[in-house]
Amino acid sequence: AAKADQLRSERDAAGAAAARANAEQEARAVSRAVEGATALVDEAAQVAQAAAETAREWAKEEAVAASAAAAAVARLEAATASASRAAAEAKVKAAAELRDASAAEAEAMAE
Repeated sequence: AAKADQLRSERDAAGAAAARANAEQEARAVSRAVEGATALVDEAAQVAQAAAETAREWAKEEAVAASAAAAAVARLEAATASASRAAAEAKVKAAAELRDASAAEAEAMAE
C-alpha cells in the first residue's frame, strides 16, 4: 500500500509537473501573441497617423483650390459686370449717334 501511495504521489507530481510545463508553454505562447498584437496595433496606429496627415494635406490643397476658384468666380463676375456696363454705355452712345444722325439728316432735308 505504501508503494502504491508512493507511485500515486510520483504520478501526481509528474502530472503536476507536466501541467506546469504546459501552462508555462501556453503562457509563452500568449506572451508571443500579445507581442504580435501589440506590434500590429503600433503599425496600425502609424498607418492611421500617416493617413490623417495625408488627409490634412489634401484638405489644405482643396481649401487652396476652393479659394482660387472663388477668386476666379469673383473676377469673372467683375468682368461680366464691366462688360455689361460697357455694353450699356455703347448702346446709349449708339442711340445718341443715331439720334444725332437722324437730326442731321432731317436738317439736311429741310434745307
